[in-house]
Amino acid sequence: MTAGGTAGLPPAPSHGGRRLAFPDALRGLAALWVVLFHFGAGRQLSQLQAALPDALDRAIFGAGHFGVPIFFVLSGFVIALSIGDDAVDAGYVGRFALRRAIRLDLPYWGAIAIGVAALEFKRAVTGAANVPTVTVGQVVAHMFYLQEFLGLPGINPVFWTLTNEVQFYLLFCILLGLAHTLRRAPEDRRSQHALFALAAVAAVAWPLVRWLHVRGLAMANWHGFLLGAFVAWSLSGTMRTRWFAAFAAAMTGVWVLTGDSFTLVCVLTATGMLLVGRAGHLGDWCDTAPLQFLGRVSYSLYLLHVPVSGAAFHVLRPLLAGTAARELLAMVLVLAVNLAVAQLFWWGVERPSTALARRLRKR
Repeated sequence: MTAGGTAGLPPAPSHGGRRLAFPDALRGLAALWVVLFHFGAGRQLSQLQAALPDALDRAIFGAGHFGVPIFFVLSGFVIALSIGDDAVDAGYVGRFALRRAIRLDLPYWGAIAIGVAALEFKRAVTGAANVPTVTVGQVVAHMFYLQEFLGLPGINPVFWTLTNEVQFYLLFCILLGLAHTLRRAPEDRRSQHALFALAAVAAVAWPLVRWLHVRGLAMANWHGFLLGAFVAWSLSGTMRTRWFAAFAAAMTGVWVLTGDSFTLVCVLTATGMLLVGRAGHLGDWCDTAPLQFLGRVSYSLYLLHVPVSGAAFHVLRPLLAGTAARELLAMVLVLAVNLAVAQLFWWGVERPSTALARRLRKR
């Protein structure tokens, strides 16, 4: 089993050398949904949104933040699939962390640099006094995913999800490593089942117990990642599906108690992935060129769309503002610019990073 890796969005996964088109298309659509959400949150398309029925406006522009729980579920699915039956020891965790760093950090650091440059350009062009100044300490904290722990302002509003992803990856590998250490035989999975049963209990409890919440700690969203991993294990036979069903039911109960729609989207995404996998269509559903292109560039799109969209709307607003039709055209053009920039960034930064991480995996 092989797969790449990202933060915020999981990579194009494969199983037995066969690309899994459905998860890849799903992450691309989730990334696009987040882009549209930020269009709406930035009030860039107010006339267009006012012209839409309320339900359609909410679905397209108001609910796009639900792309994030989709990302978390897909991340857990892909990492569990990627590790498979590998023997996880201290050396493996170290190599895994190095591969993640190469695969995640180089595009992420590039996005940090672009974000800082965009803020400086905005200040120079608009002369706005409310454009935040980015400090060296803020940049360094972002580079090591510490900005949430330190309570520093985000250079880009999407970067908080990457701090969560890094914690998920490391915790998952540490638990697997401990499980493998406790095994009495290679086929003995009792320690893995026991440890991840405890992890599931913690995932259920964390959203319910407010005093457990620590600034910057990703455990409040751990259930999304874990649901995705349990789907992968259910499909591979590592875990009985009834245990996934029990965990999904428990998280549904958390949603009932808290009203947190984030949790519900995690459960629905994971359940949908399991059903598609059981039907044998992870590899062929949504295997169309536009959706696979969107999936391929989704990490780059996710990282860069906020500064790119801000610049593009700034240029187009004098020409294409004032009516719903003009704003619709502006939206299409800004989306096209975002996709073009994402493709260039994927080709120049993300693809080489992925290739280097894969070479390290083979050693």
